[in-house]
Amino acid sequence: MEFYASNGLVSSYKKAQTFAGKGGRIATLPDIISARMNSGLFTVEWSNYFATASAEYFGFGRSGKPIIIIAHGIGPLATLSGIQKAYSHEYKDKTRNNSGGRITQEEFYKLEDGHYGPVAIVDYESYCELYRYPLLQVLTTEECLADPLVAARLGNASAEFCKKHADVTNEYIQKWSGPIDNKNPHILRLEDASNCPYSVGGHRPGEPREYTRLDRGDGPIAHLLVIEQAQGTNVEDARDSYVTRISCQEWWHGTRFVGVKKDVSSLTSITKGPALIHKFVKQHWTNLIDDVKTPRTPLVFNSLVELDGQLFTQHPKQGARMDTAEAEYPVNLAEKVGDKVFFKTSAGSGFFFKYEIREVLAIKPTEANAYLVVGAPGHCGNDQIGVHIQFYKVEVDATRRLRRYNKIEDDTRLILDVMEQQMQKEAA
Repeated sequence: MEFYASNGLVSSYKKAQTFAGKGGRIATLPDIISARMNSGLFTVEWSNYFATASAEYFGFGRSGKPIIIIAHGIGPLATLSGIQKAYSHEYKDKTRNNSGGRITQEEFYKLEDGHYGPVAIVDYESYCELYRYPLLQVLTTEECLADPLVAARLGNASAEFCKKHADVTNEYIQKWSGPIDNKNPHILRLEDASNCPYSVGGHRPGEPREYTRLDRGDGPIAHLLVIEQAQGTNVEDARDSYVTRISCQEWWHGTRFVGVKKDVSSLTSITKGPALIHKFVKQHWTNLIDDVKTPRTPLVFNSLVELDGQLFTQHPKQGARMDTAEAEYPVNLAEKVGDKVFFKTSAGSGFFFKYEIREVLAIKPTEANAYLVVGAPGHCGNDQIGVHIQFYKVEVDATRRLRRYNKIEDDTRLILDVMEQQMQKEAA
């Protein structure tokens, strides 16, 4: 099952790990390739990006030459603590001059020597001779079949997958552009990390290739590998294509890992995971609400939010900010007060709708004690943003309260239990 987390790599990893359970694993890139081999166009496997437990390392080997080492599920980045240690090179740097993950030179040598287990090693300078713009250009099927880095990243099923991708690409092209018989479509784009390139220059005859990131003495570069969703692309020869990008996971990216249970030796499909937290709460709020032992007195004036036809008070905000959009207490009775009114504010900027509660209080009818934002805000001139508001007189049930969204999102076991209850209900 796949687990996306908007708040970063650690949360997504922990979710997938919890699902996998004891003896399970986080899917490697070859695992994702295996699932793609058993699926087709527009499926979860082909339409989502996935961070993986496969890692790529770049540095100077024992010979003194630059090499790429790929390790699937083993090595310094095989654990969450190892991942955090490597990426801390960037996220702990207060100067913001560092980018990418790093390991020690000793760890890199141990990888090269096979200390952690079997790895694939690609000579970087030899690889760069294959293309004018290595780790930048889109590769054809034939190029992929002969590419050593493609084979190293994708694993044993690399050649078979490249042929499968060509078939899926042609299916995509035929669907959108009509009949075609392209036996050598463009299918893959290999990249390094965008903020931490392996080398600079070397694209023109006589131009030196410089290893500025390694020459700083920070240690070999280390990243997890990510496979992105296949997308329609126009490449240099103007033919339509359907291309997958395989690159390096950067720390600040949103992340989706796949958890694999211990009894699954070969991943044949990927189950869609829980929805994003706001959608998940909207779908399952009846399973996420608790009794309140000591009910508090409701606020004098409440902003409201609607979940599947049920009104709730919204978790309050402080100052001129965006609404929290988090439901809190259910509303038992709601009576509209007057018609919708158009509310304008200049507190926000750009497309962010920010305002202060006192601005709404200034225009509310006397009998109203709540309001609901209706529709989407929009610009209305004079650097103002406006939206319709419906005022209400409500009775709030302070004896029941929805859990905070961040607590729900971090409780993977709760989420899995709720999903299981829903599946059992649907099967009944």
